[in-house]
Amino acid sequence: MSFDPSAGCIALGADHGGYALKQQLKGWLCQRGFRVEDCGTLNGARCDYPVVANKVARLVSGGRCARGIIIDGAGIGSAMVANKLPGVRAALCYDLSSARNSREHNDANVLTLGAGLIGGALAEQIVEVWLATSCHEERHLRRVGMIEQLTASGCACAPTTGAGAPDHTGAAASRWDTRSNFVLAGPGSCHDNAAAGSTRSRSTRRGSPRKKKASATKRASTFRAKSARRLSSPAPEPRNMD
Repeated sequence: MSFDPSAGCIALGADHGGYALKQQLKGWLCQRGFRVEDCGTLNGARCDYPVVANKVARLVSGGRCARGIIIDGAGIGSAMVANKLPGVRAALCYDLSSARNSREHNDANVLTLGAGLIGGALAEQIVEVWLATSCHEERHLRRVGMIEQLTASGCACAPTTGAGAPDHTGAAASRWDTRSNFVLAGPGSCHDNAAAGSTRSRSTRRGSPRKKKASATKRASTFRAKSARRLSSPAPEPRNMD
């Protein structure tokens, strides 16, 4: 496996819906030499998945654990919770292809599974592929860096041309692909960009008063002509429904 067990522990957690699968994966990981930090639930009692997911994600976000695995009924809610924490890239995986893609393309450091969607054998295979796959392509690493910058700045998408456009020269050029039309901005810029776009849309739609009057006159004339034709047409014969 590309993830060396000595590189760090794996935070593992589940709600009551994923408790049985968590216990199975915990034994599977320990047999292969991985150190596991069990974040609960510890007895299968009914509990709330946001609490468990938050525990796992915090261990990964804080650097105490290198990877995290969270299990609930569908895996969706736990992924939403985990991705709220800085530095966490949680991915819901339901087959081997999604597990491999989440690592190769997105460098996911938290895996979420839905115990109600997959069986134990498939879950073990997903975890094995997920731990064995690395992210090393430059283009993928660059995009992962953009995700991390979003977390740090808290907002996205500033104008890339014209006034207010960021500098793409020097060190900035190495960090951003100017062809991607994707640059990060501070929280205030999102509102400014939206206001500017709204202004441009209004100015584009706005025509001259003379053109507006001519268009209205044409529409009224067309309506009168259609109405006259309908009034002059004979009424249709009643249909025999027998």
